[in-house]
Amino acid sequence: MRRRLYIPDEVKTSIREHLSGALSHAAEGYLSSHEDEDAITGDLGGTLRSGVKRVYVVQSQTEIRGEWKWSITYSKFRGRGPRATESFVGADGIFELDIQSGSRRDQKSILFQAKVAGAADRGLLGQALKLTTWREAAFVLVYSETGYVALSLDDVIADRGIIRDREGIPLAKYLGTSFLDCDVGDDELHYDSRRRRLIWRTMEGQVLAVSFSARHRIAFKIEAPRWGDGLPSIGREVRPDEIHNFRMQATDDDVLSLRGHTSPRDVGKARARLALIYHPDLVGELADEAYDRILTRRMQEINAAVDRKRRK
Repeated sequence: MRRRLYIPDEVKTSIREHLSGALSHAAEGYLSSHEDEDAITGDLGGTLRSGVKRVYVVQSQTEIRGEWKWSITYSKFRGRGPRATESFVGADGIFELDIQSGSRRDQKSILFQAKVAGAADRGLLGQALKLTTWREAAFVLVYSETGYVALSLDDVIADRGIIRDREGIPLAKYLGTSFLDCDVGDDELHYDSRRRRLIWRTMEGQVLAVSFSARHRIAFKIEAPRWGDGLPSIGREVRPDEIHNFRMQATDDDVLSLRGHTSPRDVGKARARLALIYHPDLVGELADEAYDRILTRRMQEINAAVDRKRRK
């Protein structure tokens, strides 16, 4: 779920300043590596990497004042051959936010698939569809000469996997505002780098894991002066070909992309908009039973959310 994790404004400001400068520097090196997405992502991770930064919190509206520490780390992992789980998950890597104080550790993560603007990639639509299992915690990262931006899965699927001239959200803003403020990402989605497993909670409340060798892992680590509980235990591990039967937990408003007070008309309009993106009959070019099953599940989830909203 998109539970807000507490980060003082002073810490957010420090991280945002670093992101702005680092991402500007990374974009300057785009032309030297733009033919290979993996190389650009590696350069991005290396540029974002930082040492430990210390921020003394005094203005925060909380009892957690004192010295906070933050850092950004980057890890690159080798793939695992032609059936590496990227082909099942649809992601190149993962951004993580890790907040620790005392014995308590809070995490949230967001998956990404990276693409170069203008490059032909017939597989992007399928990758985006696979990522909808974690729709509120996944995006497409687009590299171009003019800067790096985040596109929503809805936009990529609506454009049938063709990266058009959509404005997108500048990556510095997406990570520094949307991600840090917990508007995107999920606090029960995380990556066990030691065992190479992706872990999440499903709509049914199960905590599942799947073997997943993330090629790129960029972690924002924040250390607070105090805290308490731990992470949930894993219910079971699933096979890669089962992944998309277990949609990440989301509220009805999340599923329908609704915010705040909504009317029956708003709910109907949301359903109509999403049906134009996810209805199986509209993505016939994939001609693949696995993708058809994913789309069918997304529409079932959308319709179920609409029914529950209308009964309230």
